Amino acid sequence: MKNVKKMGLRFVSAVMCASLMFGLAACKKQPEETSAEFTAPNVAAARTFNGTANIADAKPGDTIVFGKYEQDNVTSNGEEYIEWLVLDNDGEKVLVISKDVLDWMRYSGSTTVWEYSELREWLNNDFYNSAFTSEEQSSIALSVVDNPGNPAFGTAGSSGTNDNVFLLSFDEAKTYFAFNTWDEGTYSGYSQYMISGATTWAQGRKLAGCYPVTEEYYNLVLSNYGYSNTCLTLSGSDWWLRTNGSDGNYACVAGMYGSLDASNCVDITYVKGVRPAMYLTIG
Repeated sequence: MKNVKKMGLRFVSAVMCASLMFGLAACKKQPEETSAEFTAPNVAAARTFNGTANIADAKPGDTIVFGKYEQDNVTSNGEEYIEWLVLDNDGEKVLVISKDVLDWMRYSGSTTVWEYSELREWLNNDFYNSAFTSEEQSSIALSVVDNPGNPAFGTAGSSGTNDNVFLLSFDEAKTYFAFNTWDEGTYSGYSQYMISGATTWAQGRKLAGCYPVTEEYYNLVLSNYGYSNTCLTLSGSDWWLRTNGSDGNYACVAGMYGSLDASNCVDITYVKGVRPAMYLTIG
């Protein structure tokens, strides 16, 4: 069995995750508010699970190797195993998100309603059927996905959906990732643990960007938000959330260097990174 090609810990919710890179802050400033005292994650405590057999013990920050997707841009050697970051374990199922941006896509050509978006269609059909065997699909829970509106703009939500694979919402990203800083008044914050680089294959498609954290940018901006200098080894890309934006033409994204801002919305016809998320059943 081929080794997984891309390993880069990115952590989560009050535990661990060590892939880093961060928000689109353009000038040096101090954090406005911290939601809780920030504690650096214990990288050494993270574990890797091959498949789903023993994931009852999985904790936020652990890695699950599951499914395959082209990642190294060498198609002659077959697809690579996907690494998933554990976000939550409720005792019955485990919430995971891909560690890397696996592909680039536009949200939709005409709607911000998640139910009718091109991304939802692609994730639950093309990606679901190509990345997972029928046996693996039996371990993926068909989940009821809520679709609340945007808290910054007060836009209405949409109907819940039944999805095998989905994108995180703004609220879920805020809940499951640990934040270095958070300002509840502006619905925005910074988390080095949300940084996610694109795979070699995705970068090779040249549809969107993946940019390294430079020492200059770290010293000027990221260090002021409490980032560790370990982020200097990382690269990051913007990636889609399923939450709508200010109107029917925009949807939320997570910033390439770990920023989360409900008002950070992008035209739905633009191409951004895709980090699939799903629930794996414990059984």
